[in-house]
Amino acid sequence: MKILIIGSCRNNDNESRIKKDRKLAEKIGKELAKRGHEIITGGAGGLIGFLVNSYKKNNGKKWIIYYAINEKKNKEAIPPENIKADETIQTNFNFALRDAFYIEKCDAVLALSGKLLTFSEIIQAVKNYNKKVLQLNIGKNIKRIKDNLELNSVFISSDIKKGINFLEK
Repeated sequence: MKILIIGSCRNNDNESRIKKDRKLAEKIGKELAKRGHEIITGGAGGLIGFLVNSYKKNNGKKWIIYYAINEKKNKEAIPPENIKADETIQTNFNFALRDAFYIEKCDAVLALSGKLLTFSEIIQAVKNYNKKVLQLNIGKNIKRIKDNLELNSVFISSDIKKGINFLEK
């Protein structure tokens, strides 16, 4: 299964939040590797960097990164410890088109904390592509999701195993 990981991929994100949620991201990476899933990201800094690092250290099957055309933002999302993606795709799309492109390519979406751009990816995944979405119970998007009746299919959980089980069903 290809699982798209979204939310908090910039190295300049709030450092205290990244440190606080680092262990959670690492647990997710390990669990996804253990279950044999492929992962897709649009960057690899911040929390996503810790997740990817753990995924690769635990012999994850395949990591694909889709870059948008904005090179400055791509440089803010450099992978930790120079871990190399198994496949790098330079889309030459702006972020909105890149997001639609990689949402279409995945089987399910796992959202870390994130901000408004992550929220827009969640909306696209649910409304345009009918993808299963797991939102970890961290970050400001929880309230946005709960306030939007059209997103009632998004599973919000702090339990990693239950969340990934939801995506696999």
